[in-house]
Amino acid sequence: MTPFETIVVAFDGSDPSIRAVNAALDLALRFRSRITLISVVPPPIPIYTGLQAPSPIDLDDVERPFLEAADQQRARLEKAGVSSVRVEVRRGSPGREILQYVQDHPPDLLVIGARGLSELGRVFLGSVSDLVVHHAHCPVLVVRSPASG
Repeated sequence: MTPFETIVVAFDGSDPSIRAVNAALDLALRFRSRITLISVVPPPIPIYTGLQAPSPIDLDDVERPFLEAADQQRARLEKAGVSSVRVEVRRGSPGREILQYVQDHPPDLLVIGARGLSELGRVFLGSVSDLVVHHAHCPVLVVRSPASG
């Protein structure tokens, strides 16, 4: 039995989340771990353009970029030699959905990036990682961005 049979990675397409995937990849290759990438699509914010009601938002269109980015990472992980990679896409509050997922499917390790703003959808991993670190009932590895300056 390895120390990290199952690794869950919070992934939103941001650079910090890609660094989290890279860290999980290193561990998965070393310990022959299974990886689940979890992406959470935050609720869309309606845009008002004057006096008329906002146009309806197609949630599938909002979810598609998250799924495509996670699928690209899944393919990259498999090509690198990870034997089992799953993708889980959920809708809702990123921190709460990640916590609910790891409660329902307890991993040996949760890997999350910090201080990332996703181009795919207004997800602040800084606040999400803080929430997850304080409330997850599993080990959490926070991958920080290198200091800029």
